[in-house]
Amino acid sequence: YGPVCMVRLGFKDILLLGSYEAAHEALVKSPDFANRPPAHSIEVIAGGKGIVMIPFGPFHQEQRRFGLNALREHGMGRRALEPTVHLCAQELCERIEEYGSKPFNLDNEVYQSVSSIISRLVFGHDVVQENLEFRKMIFQMIEPNKLNILAGILAFAPYLKHLPFFSEIHRKNKEFRLKMESSIRKEIEEHMETRDRKEPRDYIDSFLNEMEKSNQNQLIAMVYFTYIDVVVRDLFMAGTDTTSSTTCWIILFLCRYPEVQRKMQEEVDQVLGSNGVPKMALAEKMPYTRAVIQEIARMRPTLPLSVPHCTTQDTMMMGYKIPKDTIVLTNIWGIHHDEKLWKNPYDFNPERHLDSNGNFVKSSNIMQFNIGLRSCLGQQLAKMELFLLTTSLCRHFSFSVVGEVDMEGESMVTLRPCSMEVVATKRA
Repeated sequence: YGPVCMVRLGFKDILLLGSYEAAHEALVKSPDFANRPPAHSIEVIAGGKGIVMIPFGPFHQEQRRFGLNALREHGMGRRALEPTVHLCAQELCERIEEYGSKPFNLDNEVYQSVSSIISRLVFGHDVVQENLEFRKMIFQMIEPNKLNILAGILAFAPYLKHLPFFSEIHRKNKEFRLKMESSIRKEIEEHMETRDRKEPRDYIDSFLNEMEKSNQNQLIAMVYFTYIDVVVRDLFMAGTDTTSSTTCWIILFLCRYPEVQRKMQEEVDQVLGSNGVPKMALAEKMPYTRAVIQEIARMRPTLPLSVPHCTTQDTMMMGYKIPKDTIVLTNIWGIHHDEKLWKNPYDFNPERHLDSNGNFVKSSNIMQFNIGLRSCLGQQLAKMELFLLTTSLCRHFSFSVVGEVDMEGESMVTLRPCSMEVVATKRA
């Protein structure tokens, strides 16, 4: 229906951006599209709070600025964080090796490892490994059940929460969210008692320091205190879900296309040698591996319809009048499978991301982390995790899947692979 169209979901008209040009004009060039839908529309996702769903404005911009600075201070985008990712990758390989030739659930193992990386960055220690209840909550997030899928309907039709069937879904999702926030609050309280203001250990310490600076303005300090647990929750959940889902898709595609897996392993072996350790500095020497990762990000975007935006005022876009408070979705799936951008878009072809000399070509048409003022806060960390985890796994194992390979996945908000069992054969 063209690059811009209006569709109706429930009783709401939704503006759907169907091309990269439309998405760029709305999300990058104009702040008019940077808001989020009203709190009652997104309560099932985030309780109407948090860095992901916070309304656009000075407080959001301040939180985003601080969030980026704090994450960089604790290693995001720098080599200082690589040892943490290496440690979690090593632990993942050790757990996988214990299965021997037996099939195992890949989702749980990958999710646990990615959660551990975020945990060390945010909490300063591995809460996932140390706290059994917290680990159970993490696994609950990826359980294949209808509640997780149907909850996505409530994001677009929140009025359904008053009906008997959906009220139970809403209650369970809210219960889970409050339970996680309570666990995070305990961590924050412990940090308040043990932190050294001059030596922040992690993101929470840095947040508390920033909150203290704002004590001169009691209103701002109160807002900070109200948001800290949900901001930490957002960092933890969003950072875990995107990377773990993409990593699982990578392994699934390698199982489905063993010739790609072999070619990728050959490149990893050639660059790392017998004793080398994967490093971001070596990424330039692994164009095929990067091409595989980018192709899978194209074919299976974590958020096929992005996170919903909302217009802050009446505005114009590509000649169309867009009313204030219009909910805006970017059809990332459609852009990633647009025949005008990609030849045979439904074919898995990593070579499309290589030039004639075999060099990796980064594509701006792939919106893995969205674009504009609300783009993913932790995308630098996610790129590091994806590369280092993927190369570590390919170096140590050859993967195959048990039974038929389901390449469709399940989605209502996020697109995850269906729960699957794989066999990891240790490489010589």
